[in-house]
Amino acid sequence: MSKQLTLNLYLPDGSPDNCVIVSSFNWTGECMKCSRLGISSLYSRYKNSISGIYVLFGYDKGKNISLVYIGESEDVIKRIKQHLKDNDKSWFEEIIVFSCSKVLSKGHIKNLEYKLIKLAKKSINYFCENGNTGTESSLPEYVYPEVNTFLEYILMIMPILGYQGLLVSEKLEKLSKSLENNIKTVKYLNATGILIEGKKFRIYKGSQMSKKEVDSCRDGIKNARLRLIETGVVNSETFVFEQSHDFNSTSGAAGVVCGGNVNGWDVWKNDAGNTLGEIESRNINKKVSINNKRLDTILNLG
Repeated sequence: MSKQLTLNLYLPDGSPDNCVIVSSFNWTGECMKCSRLGISSLYSRYKNSISGIYVLFGYDKGKNISLVYIGESEDVIKRIKQHLKDNDKSWFEEIIVFSCSKVLSKGHIKNLEYKLIKLAKKSINYFCENGNTGTESSLPEYVYPEVNTFLEYILMIMPILGYQGLLVSEKLEKLSKSLENNIKTVKYLNATGILIEGKKFRIYKGSQMSKKEVDSCRDGIKNARLRLIETGVVNSETFVFEQSHDFNSTSGAAGVVCGGNVNGWDVWKNDAGNTLGEIESRNINKKVSINNKRLDTILNLG
């Protein structure tokens, strides 16, 4: 959606921390964001049952990762009330609900859920808590433009409300296909970085990123690697960092460097051989590296 657009943000309580409602003159849909503590605002606005898509956002302190869960229901309020009682959904802190003044059919919302989960599972910024990918319901041909337009609004509104990273650009997809045909193997890696702000990780300029990705590498890591190349942070030929770069987690940084799913607290080590996990617990020098280490050993490839 490249045309100019005006979105209206309404704060019923006068504070963006409690409730935000987003609407547009040319859009039949409506978006409402509220915190778990401000859930009463959601109940007040939607006293009758509504069909739609809802997104739960939260954070797992133990795993040091942001979480997202996407669902659909023909009675969203009832479904959210059920989640509030679920122990496995105790992590979510904020809710975003997308509804429509026109009744969204089960086919509409199932397709939207499917498309959003598919995007979320590729995200490097969030771990998608959905166990399955949903169902891509069969719809009449003339209905798909409506679904795609509604999806465009969802993806446009998400960043405005502070949630990034659920959309992978076509440019990245094309770059991914190009790299798949030109990948080369690197046996040894040299990368250096430091833990900052307690959980984020900075990889220093001059560090090397593997040109090889293992088959089990998560889409989120693959997309993060592609973005670094696309934006010029990493050289597309040498795979060396042209500038220092900050990551949201130690494992995210290590996964990008190694091209696979690894635990950053175990992989990053200092010159003395202490892992980052040991360093953090003992509060010693946090400058660490993956230095001259065999890639197959790091990724446990055997």
